[in-house]
Amino acid sequence: MLGYGAPPGPGDPIDEVGVLIYRALGKLGERLGLRWGGNWDRDDAPLEKGENDLTHFEFHPNGATLLQAVAALKAGHDLFAARTA
Repeated sequence: MLGYGAPPGPGDPIDEVGVLIYRALGKLGERLGLRWGGNWDRDDAPLEKGENDLTHFEFHPNGATLLQAVAALKAGHDLFAARTA
């Protein structure tokens, strides 16, 4: 993480300052169009411990999965072009 040392690995605790920093980064990342692991929920109930991943961000241009994005790039498509139905 920027200026805060190495991000925690799976199962490593994050201290209170780290949580605050990741929550701020999560809001910023979502504004930029990223999916943030801090909001992931498996059962539509309030988030339980272990149901989120504060350090995880994903980018899905136009909703594409990684495999779809790679295939589109190989085919010469623009991932950022507006989709048409």
